[in-house]
This record gives sequence, C-alpha cells and structure tokens, in this order.
Amino acid sequence: MSSPTNPIPLGPGYGQLGRYTGPGGAWVPPIVKEAITSASSAPPVQPGTGYRFLTTNVLTGKLLGDWLPITGQTFTRTLSSTGTGTCVLNQTGNPVADAANVAAVTPRKSVLWVLQEGAVIWAGQILDWQHQSILDGTLPLSCADLSNLMSQRIINTTLTYTSEDIFDVARGLIGYALGKTPNGIVANLTFSGGESGITDSFSFPSSQRQSVLDALNTLVSTYEIEWNFRPYQDAGGNFMTSFDLAYPALGLPFPQ
Repeated sequence: MSSPTNPIPLGPGYGQLGRYTGPGGAWVPPIVKEAITSASSAPPVQPGTGYRFLTTNVLTGKLLGDWLPITGQTFTRTLSSTGTGTCVLNQTGNPVADAANVAAVTPRKSVLWVLQEGAVIWAGQILDWQHQSILDGTLPLSCADLSNLMSQRIINTTLTYTSEDIFDVARGLIGYALGKTPNGIVANLTFSGGESGITDSFSFPSSQRQSVLDALNTLVSTYEIEWNFRPYQDAGGNFMTSFDLAYPALGLPFPQ
C-alpha cells in the first residue's frame, strides 16, 4: 500500500464506549464539548455574547492571537462536506493592537477557532481577506474547515490499497495529504479509531491528478460512509481537530 509510514495518531477516547461504526463492532467516542478556562486578565471583546475568537498557526499550532475583536457572521459544519465561515475583524483604534490583530489573521497561515460559552464550536483556515475600505474599520474574512486543504492536495503518486478496511483507506488518504512536502503537515490533527467492517481494494492513479478530497468522497458515494473534521480542546488545553469517520451515520437525528 502506498501511504505514509508514520503511525496514525488516534483521537482521544479510542477504545471507550461511544458510537457504533459498523458491522465489525468498532466504537468511536461521542462528540464531547470540553471546558475551556480563559485567562482572567482577558475579558471577552464582545461582552454578553459568550463568543471568543482566536487563531493558531496551521503548521505549528502556535497561538497567533486571542480574544480577537471579531464579529462572527456565518459558520457552518456539514457532514462529508466542507464547512465555511465568514466574519469581520474590527479595528480597535490602537495602531499597535490593530497591526498585531491583522498579523494574527494572515490568510492561509492562520486557523480561526470559534468558542461559545467556553466550548469549541468551529475551526477553519482563513482563506482570504476581502478588504474594501479602511473607512468602516472592518476587515472581512472568509474561512473553510480543514477539508478544504484536502481539495488542494493532489494525488501525484499512485496510491494502491488491497483488501483494506475503507476507514483505513480514508485515513490513509488524509495521511498522504499530510505527508506532502514542503509544509504538508497540519498541527494537532488526530484520527478517530474504529473500523467499518467493509474491505475493498482501490487504486488512485497519479495520472488522474485527483485531489485527496475527491478520492475521499469516492468512498462516501460508494459506501455511504460519513466524515467530519471536528474541532475540540484536549485535556492539556491544546486546540485540536479530529478526523472522524462513521458507518452508517456519524450524526444523530434531531433532537438526540
């Protein structure tokens, strides 16, 4: 099998009770909102809203800016599809603070994290800033979750999987994307455990110049599995993203 040789890190809670993922009897942990303790010296920039915005470096996970003066507009998360976000960075009137805030939202370099009442509810790479006028004191930002990165990673080495569980194939595709050089890695990305119980053989020829996301969605259309890049915070306070997989369904019907 053509795939990265480094072992795939498993997400937190692997092996514990959670959601059934297939006929193989595998279980993955349920979505849990971990509590986040904010610094007492940093009050919310939007008092009363319960929202907090921060950014980290996509390659290193280093904090770039916290309690950013951002006004959220729309943030979506969709199973087996790319979630998007739009928001604006507000000018504070302090030239030093404004320069630091702008540097913290540099497109392609920064990952935006959205917290509500102390829980991570959305995360995605800042893709662009549509600056129109300095007069209104705002900088519009457009974002997308980490699956958008997979649409930019092209399979230029033939990948072959023989009698592999389709979850292992999916994780192998993401691992291949992260192994791209230079700067292919994404900081603090983990993988949920479990198997689907379905095995098959696949070949993704380099001649087709297919993106990793398109290859992943081949599994979705063929076997009706579901995937999601889920943001969370681990016990150490680090901001993480888990690549979750499930068969037949990752989400739960409303109102469960």
